[in-house]
Amino acid sequence: MGIKVVQLCAIWALVYVGVEFTIGGWIVTYIQNERGGGETTGYISTGFFAGLALGRVLLLRVNRWLGETRAMFLYLFGVVALQVTVWFVPSLIENAVAVAAIGLLLGPMYPMLMSHITAVLPRWILSGSLAWVSGVGTAGSAALPFLTGLISSKYGIRSLQPFLISMMGLLIGVWTVVPKGHTRLE
Repeated sequence: MGIKVVQLCAIWALVYVGVEFTIGGWIVTYIQNERGGGETTGYISTGFFAGLALGRVLLLRVNRWLGETRAMFLYLFGVVALQVTVWFVPSLIENAVAVAAIGLLLGPMYPMLMSHITAVLPRWILSGSLAWVSGVGTAGSAALPFLTGLISSKYGIRSLQPFLISMMGLLIGVWTVVPKGHTRLE
């Protein structure tokens, strides 16, 4: 519990999983209320989750080619840029494509986090550390969507986009301070 990299990765996982579930759960409401989407708007969430699944497989070579640290930053800045387009471009088709692309770029991030943890931690604390990080991440799947509901009940669903972008910015900030390198901390 006292190892900095473990706690930073746990915070990162909490926010990441929270962002993932917030987009998947709230994007339909946002599109229906803000873009006038109809009954088929639910397919946008399907596109997001399909993007997540595909990103974990299709971007493996890109991750190796760029290196996981560079790839992570590239994907994080990409999802922020795409989320900005969802916020400011009032087009159902563009928003649907952007949300699927966000899923594609978010897809490999969690596996890259776990890979990073295994590269920097000693084996004797690896199992407990991975369990802690993934457990805290799972809490994010409840915490951030709940927080989104609280905020949107006061300020409306329009608050979804600034909230998501701020959380994505937090991901960038935390990843910046996570210790890098491929030497195990002993």
